[in-house]
Amino acid sequence: MGTVRVGVVTTHLPGERDSPGWLVGLFRGGAELSDAEYLRAAPAGVVWEYTTPALAHQFDRVLVTSVDMLTSEDADKLARLEPVVFLHHEVAGLPQQRRIVESAECLIVHTPAHAARTLKWCEPRRVEYVLSAIDTSVLRVGVKEDFALAACRDHPLKGLKNARIWAAKNDMRLEVMTREERVTVLEAMSRAAVFVHLPMAFESECRSIIEAVLSGCRIVTNDLVGLTSVPGWDDPAQLRPMVDEAAAKYWSLVCP
Repeated sequence: MGTVRVGVVTTHLPGERDSPGWLVGLFRGGAELSDAEYLRAAPAGVVWEYTTPALAHQFDRVLVTSVDMLTSEDADKLARLEPVVFLHHEVAGLPQQRRIVESAECLIVHTPAHAARTLKWCEPRRVEYVLSAIDTSVLRVGVKEDFALAACRDHPLKGLKNARIWAAKNDMRLEVMTREERVTVLEAMSRAAVFVHLPMAFESECRSIIEAVLSGCRIVTNDLVGLTSVPGWDDPAQLRPMVDEAAAKYWSLVCP
């Protein structure tokens, strides 16, 4: 097998260093972190680089990892190339988004719940789900302490108010982390008895819950978290292999 050149199309997501145009390798949130992990695990013979809809035709394979800001013109160019499309989160189902998803050789989503919501507005040829690729070697189960942890962006839809209400009702100390470095959060997870995440809007997966399960936390969540639709999601023995194999499954779909 020779070299396979993969063009990765992703749009710039709002952030502290926001600027117009296409994102060139600046990872900010969970979706961007997952993309970084998948791309880092590209198998031998696969060479990838970021591109734009106008230049995507120059590559052997095209991978679209964000459709949020695609214009109708962008969608038309990409649809002709029959790319692999990965939806990290629930999207609006705009006409241009439907066009690119239905043209895709394969649509990848994170969880069955995510797939069910997506299929309400489109009819893709093929749908597969892949969990986030996470280096599970950095996750550990420490000596558990009697406190609950909530770790997420400080946004109303992330449900921090719900987490605080739960902690008060259950007479448990709640440690809240919203801006700490990931290494600090993971260290707290290793000690926390409980991880609380009660969002008010649908989340396609939730990386932090995966990390918390594999850190030995008891999980308090709701059915707005897509991960809960994955059989065995709360059993570390079943979840760990799915996460460890995620990158390989991802690339088997991108470059079959």
